[in-house]
Amino acid sequence: MAVRINLANTVIGASFPTAYAKITQFVWNGRFIRYYVAVFIDEQARQSDKHAVREDIYNCPLPSGEILPALYADLKTREDYIGAEDC
Repeated sequence: MAVRINLANTVIGASFPTAYAKITQFVWNGRFIRYYVAVFIDEQARQSDKHAVREDIYNCPLPSGEILPALYADLKTREDYIGAEDC
């Protein structure tokens, strides 16, 4: 499970129109879930064990139901992930 985004504004000044974002870890602390997202230039880079070009951390309330689909749903509400496509 992952999403594809258009990563336009990076610190290195390059754009990656098919960036691949994957939740790599999540931790529940009793009040909320903190989840970590690694963004790669594309899916092939992730499969080739390349380094992420960006990493994000978000918090969300404990969801009901399956955790991973709920975390991706939350991710898609974040500013840089609006319009993300499942892949």
